[in-house]
Amino acid sequence: MIVRDHNGEILLSSCRQLLSCKDPLGAELSAVMEGLSLALHWCNKHLITETDCLEIVSLLNSKEIYCLAYAMMIEEIKTLLKVRQPCITHVMKCQNTGSQFLANYASRISSRTAVWLVFAQRDY
Repeated sequence: MIVRDHNGEILLSSCRQLLSCKDPLGAELSAVMEGLSLALHWCNKHLITETDCLEIVSLLNSKEIYCLAYAMMIEEIKTLLKVRQPCITHVMKCQNTGSQFLANYASRISSRTAVWLVFAQRDY
């Protein structure tokens, strides 16, 4: 995941290996949940969450729970989204190359987690 400011400058990026994951949807939901948690911890501004997984945007914007296997995770993400003005949007995969790079990097690193903080000022 990558956290950017209103000018598109990177503030924080992170990747982590998933040691147990049933399917791609589970991996994407884990990434959104962890990314939101880190962004809420490190940034105090309005958050816009972007993902290239249209299914996640649909699940999180829906009032119904259609995916029972991930119902608890979906509800937890919805709760995180409510902490600040909730907004989750879909971006094309070609617009998400930074996150794709981090996902590939996470599968190759020997440590389990990597985080990069790039704060010029702590007023974010």
